[in-house]
Amino acid sequence: MTLSEIYTAQGYIDPITLAEKRENNDYTIYVAAMQDDDNTVYMCVDGNHSLKAAQIDGIEPVIVEVPTDHKTVEAYVIAMNDLDNPVNVVTGKCLW
Repeated sequence: MTLSEIYTAQGYIDPITLAEKRENNDYTIYVAAMQDDDNTVYMCVDGNHSLKAAQIDGIEPVIVEVPTDHKTVEAYVIAMNDLDNPVNVVTGKCLW
C-alpha cells in the first residue's frame, strides 16, 4: 500500500504531542485493512501525530500494517468518535 491509499478517522492533532514526535523523529504510522462494502480500505489506526510530523518535516513516514479487531471502516469510525467520515491522509478527500 502507498500513503495515498490511507485514510484516517482522527481529526484532532495535539500540538504538544506533535512537537514530541518531531523532536524524536517518530515518523511511524500503523495501518489496518478494513472492509467498506466490497472494498478494502487502509485506515491509520495509530500514528496520526507521527504522520503529521513527517508531513511537516518533509519525511516519508514508515508504514506498518497491523491487525485490527474492527472489521469494517464504519465500526472503526464509530469507535473513534471523532471524524464521521474518514479522510485521505494525502488529499484530505472524504471516503464517503
